[in-house]
Amino acid sequence: MDLRREYFRAMIFYNFKCRLKPDESYDRLQMAFMHEGPSKVPVYRWCNELRRGRLTLGDEERSGPPLTAVTEKNVLVVKNLIQDNRLVTYQESQHILQIGSESLHEILHVHLRVRRIVSRWVPHNLTDVQKHAMVEWCHDMIDKFEAGSSRRVYDIVTGDKSWIYLYQYDPETKRQSTVLVFQNESTPTKVKRPRSVGRF
Repeated sequence: MDLRREYFRAMIFYNFKCRLKPDESYDRLQMAFMHEGPSKVPVYRWCNELRRGRLTLGDEERSGPPLTAVTEKNVLVVKNLIQDNRLVTYQESQHILQIGSESLHEILHVHLRVRRIVSRWVPHNLTDVQKHAMVEWCHDMIDKFEAGSSRRVYDIVTGDKSWIYLYQYDPETKRQSTVLVFQNESTPTKVKRPRSVGRF
């Protein structure tokens, strides 16, 4: 038989109304239910509650934060955070939601099933329009320098495939480039930019 706490509380209430003392009530419950009955502490506690005038047998509402921070609302907020910014960190999410790391971990990995992965590096990520523009630029340079017969071609500085401070190199670290992805999403890509070494 499935005996819930409310059933035992009702029996304690009945014994209380029959004017039995707490230890007598406990003895009756032990005689009827043996090891399935409640221990002495809850019997005494409920007798004291009833003596103070408590009328309900269910659990009372508790003040303070909920027992768990893993709620549908928090799951939805975390999902929206990830969709808005794939680079959002655990600390930022915890600060926004005011929840602990274990709750956030459960939301991310149990409920949303997201993984933190590193973007896959690709050498170039040019569109067809950009590729066409590069070809056009190369044709313009060939025309400008008359297919290499012009002396101006010697003004170009090159050297073993190195660019000489052509752009500011400020890469993200591997950890900074990790992103959160949902279960069925593909791995994102990131353009790999070679370091400018400054050789002549």
